[in-house]
Amino acid sequence: MRAFTSIGLNKTLVAISRVLTLSLAIFLFSGNAISQCGHISSIKIYDQNTDQEVSEIGPITNGMDIELSDLPSDYYLTVETEGNIESVKIWLNGEDQNIENIVPYTWPNGAQYFNSWNGGLGSYELKAKAYKQNYGNWLCDQWEIQFNIVENNCVEISAGTLTSDQQEVCFDGSAMISATPNGDINIPDGYSSVYVLTQGEGLVIVGAGASPEFTVEEPGNYTIHTLVYDPATLDLGIVVPGQTTGFDVYGLIVPGGGEICASLDVAGAPIQVSSPDAGTLSANNMDGCLIGGSATISATPNGDIQIPEGYSSVYVLTQGEGLVIVGAGADPEFTVEEEGVYTIHTLVYNPATLDLGIVVPGVTTGFDVYGLIVPGGGDICASLDVAGASFDVTAPDAGTLTSDQQEICFDGSATISATPNGDINVPDGYSSVYVLTQGEGLVIVGAGASPEFTVEEPGNYTIHTLVYDPATLDLGIVVPGQTTGFDVYGLIVPGGGEICASLDVAGAPIQVSSPDAGTLSANNIDGCLIGGSATISATPNGDSQIPEGYSSVYVLTQGEGLVIVGAGADPEFTVEEEGMYTIHTLVYNPATLDLGIVVPGVTTGFDVYGLIVPGGGEICASLDVPGAEFNIEECPCAVDAGTVEADQSEVCLYNEAALSATPAGDAIVPAGYSVIYVLTQGSDLVIVNAGADPEFSVDGPGIYTIHTLVYDPATLDLGIVVPGQTTGFDVFSLITAGGGDICAALDVAGAQFIVQGPDAGDINPDNFLVCLDYGSASLNGIPQNNAVVPNGYEVVYVLTRGWGLTIVNAGATPNFEVSNTGLYRIHTLVYDPSTLDLGIVDLGVTTGFDVNGLLVQGGGEVCASLDVLGAAFYVAPNWFCEFFGSFFRSPSINDIATIEKMIVDGSPSSTSSAEDVKGNGGLELVAFPNPVNDILNVSLSSASIDQVQLMISDMTGRIVHQDLLTVQIGQNNLRIDVNDLAKGAYNLRINSNTDLKSLVLIVE
Repeated sequence: MRAFTSIGLNKTLVAISRVLTLSLAIFLFSGNAISQCGHISSIKIYDQNTDQEVSEIGPITNGMDIELSDLPSDYYLTVETEGNIESVKIWLNGEDQNIENIVPYTWPNGAQYFNSWNGGLGSYELKAKAYKQNYGNWLCDQWEIQFNIVENNCVEISAGTLTSDQQEVCFDGSAMISATPNGDINIPDGYSSVYVLTQGEGLVIVGAGASPEFTVEEPGNYTIHTLVYDPATLDLGIVVPGQTTGFDVYGLIVPGGGEICASLDVAGAPIQVSSPDAGTLSANNMDGCLIGGSATISATPNGDIQIPEGYSSVYVLTQGEGLVIVGAGADPEFTVEEEGVYTIHTLVYNPATLDLGIVVPGVTTGFDVYGLIVPGGGDICASLDVAGASFDVTAPDAGTLTSDQQEICFDGSATISATPNGDINVPDGYSSVYVLTQGEGLVIVGAGASPEFTVEEPGNYTIHTLVYDPATLDLGIVVPGQTTGFDVYGLIVPGGGEICASLDVAGAPIQVSSPDAGTLSANNIDGCLIGGSATISATPNGDSQIPEGYSSVYVLTQGEGLVIVGAGADPEFTVEEEGMYTIHTLVYNPATLDLGIVVPGVTTGFDVYGLIVPGGGEICASLDVPGAEFNIEECPCAVDAGTVEADQSEVCLYNEAALSATPAGDAIVPAGYSVIYVLTQGSDLVIVNAGADPEFSVDGPGIYTIHTLVYDPATLDLGIVVPGQTTGFDVFSLITAGGGDICAALDVAGAQFIVQGPDAGDINPDNFLVCLDYGSASLNGIPQNNAVVPNGYEVVYVLTRGWGLTIVNAGATPNFEVSNTGLYRIHTLVYDPSTLDLGIVDLGVTTGFDVNGLLVQGGGEVCASLDVLGAAFYVAPNWFCEFFGSFFRSPSINDIATIEKMIVDGSPSSTSSAEDVKGNGGLELVAFPNPVNDILNVSLSSASIDQVQLMISDMTGRIVHQDLLTVQIGQNNLRIDVNDLAKGAYNLRINSNTDLKSLVLIVE
């Protein structure tokens, strides 16, 4: 039983389709009975598994031999027809079967339904009759053919196999190659055998003979094949040596798809004839330089190497005349760690015949390997460049030095020296010299046989050791004062050059220092104590010298004994006693002078001076002993205004701006003195106000400063101050600190404020009523040129829609195009991009009230100005403008309720009906009491049930209260608590779908 598979299902569906086709044919037969006969076109074998023709066999012809090996596992016969044939009857070897009325016409019946024939070996006679009608009616054609199913005729022929006598032969001008038959050849009667020699992967025939032995004249890959053939069917004269290939011959015979019965051992016996040549190398540097414990030697192949297929190359490093192998690698470059003679060799070898694992580094020699290979008398086919590339590796080493003194104090000249550490190495033929360099650039300024030099100027010096070969490094190239140690280092191997030498670049550094404290000038020789203290300071005269690695510090001493009482980074100190003080400069090296030895109040400047070279000591440093002197006495005018700090240095002006500062608590106010805070404006400090507290209100932008003035009313009459004229500088010039005679103090710097006053100004519409013409309307605002745009601020125009001021667009000019009817406004916004990011605006969502709420004018913190009312426009439909445009001579926002009601009512009407509409508002608004201080009563009269929005906003447009109400016909009352509202004026507005009412509300 055959399993039902997807193939079976497909075949069943095909059969059903064929049945339906046959039924249709029968139905149409009556009208086609007189049409012409068809005929049998061919008889074929089909593959049972695919229901497809076995194309390798094709149509069966009379007397045809079909080889069994060409047949599939399951097969059947088909009779194929052309033209009007409705049934076929088939006989095979005299046996008949039912008439086939359905295409395909098969033997056996219904073969397409897994009913295979599978006739097997034998002779067959097939007879077929084709009829015009079903069930064998009206004979049109008949065939009789005979065919045979036979075994393959060439199966008994076999070329057998060969075994190479040597898989590889070393070429030496010529080479003999051979193979041995394995005894599995089969030569039928009438057949002959011949041995064929081919070359390369293409199996190009280069020879043939009666025995499997050949002499070749060039290296390469060869194969010896056996060919068994019938001279009567295969003419070897077609072979052209050097052109014809084994594949060409194979393609002619049956195993290769041809028709000639013969056998060729295609694989044959492969033999490699090799001619390895290690070639030669050229040394990149004949003399290697061992620096820092290692040296790199390398060579370059001369391009004359030959590496046969299957061969490899390796570079071998040997040491000494005995060629002791010490290394090997894929590249002709090696790092060595000892002095001596080295050679780099090339070895070309076959890993299958020469095992490099036999090499023992340090033991095996190049001569040992050479003895194993054919050129050295051995049996292994390989090549070794025995001469190779030779190197003489030396190891100069400059060693190191230690400075005898790391620092020396310069006194007209200085002698510097270093001591070798005994780690120098001077190879035979090499010399050593000591080199003196100056500065970070290592400029060469001297050289000598010993590491000791006298220098004539301060600076940073280094003594180096140079070990070199005079034959390769000419020191005559050195120009003192120009050539540097880096220049020399760049010439030698450690510095990337080619000369084998060694330079101790680090060397022995020695600092020859000439510190100079310079001098100071007192800023005020005589000072006085105010409130128990006085500040004294001096200015350096620019004549100090601070060598590299040195520091400077300012030292304060008291009295003639120069007792140290303070030190600091700046020449400014605060003292609290009367007496003589001196500020000194000390230039010193922290590594040699420890200031921790100073005990304030005990140690003196003379003590420190005695430690340093100018004072007879050993430490290289400089102290300005005279320094800058000060004589401090008690001040007759001990008063100080102290300082104040701005609570907010940048303030936004909206109607007015509040400025305030906080005193630091450091003012000194003697008995009988008073404190007053003065407000000035601008860089000229024009006095504009004064008061007992550092708090002021200003109504204009600009720079303001709050100052503290401490004064005696008995000596300083503030009546002299004329606001807007007198300046802070005028007052300062009257007091002692400013050169006057009055004992008082003024904090001139004070607390400064920058008051910004952006103002959006006003903007008007060019026309309030705009008609929507062909789906578009142009809105144009006219700025009144009264906007104030501070430095750094920008202007943008914002388009909003509806009473909720929904933002729908923005631009640099007050001109917009809209495509919908309704109420629009163009607003001016003056803002600072660094404080207000317009990216927060979501068009169609964000409202003008949202933006206003961010600004100072709307209760926020951002300094900007928005014209909330803006320029109002009402965009009406075109039909409205045509019928009612003449009624509204000068329309304004007050006409919106009337306009919207007329539009809602829809149809055009007469002027009289327009008057009726205009005179009958939809809502009436009453609010009381007004002014109000707690509860506001609101009464709404409505002629219809409607949704009403109630909003209370301040004069900037900021909404402080809103409700959404449903009003009924008649009177509607509600109460609003206004206790949380600040005193002032507000707008109370209600609007519905058809009306708008507003009034001004006063909160007390």
